[in-house]
Amino acid sequence: MGGWAYLHPALAGLTLVALAVALGMGFRLRDLRLRRRQRPEGGLRHQRWSRPAVTLVLVSFIAGLVTMGLARGSVLTTLHGWVAMIALVGFAASTLVGQAIASEKSERRALHGLLATLALLAALATALTGMELLP
Repeated sequence: MGGWAYLHPALAGLTLVALAVALGMGFRLRDLRLRRRQRPEGGLRHQRWSRPAVTLVLVSFIAGLVTMGLARGSVLTTLHGWVAMIALVGFAASTLVGQAIASEKSERRALHGLLATLALLAALATALTGMELLP
């Protein structure tokens, strides 16, 4: 596989950085809301970062499936793959709750934050379990 073997880990690393930035923005929004100083532009900035970050999660997951399929001939046969699946589901759930909040159909901000935080922890666990798979 040569250099291609490092494409997925590099993309996943970029994804983790984007997710961490989006999560940090979400934490700042929470802090401002609790202090009753929330500004609308903060929520928009968080959405602008979160959407591409979650898209990167999906692209990285697909890249991992392709890489595993080419390198090993099978997919989702490692702990890394299953933990990645958990992270993907967590980000999907957080995104759905976040979209409901943005469209003012939900006030489940605490649930959104909890899901995003747990999904990011799962993504970090995915990175750690993926280290052993590097060539």
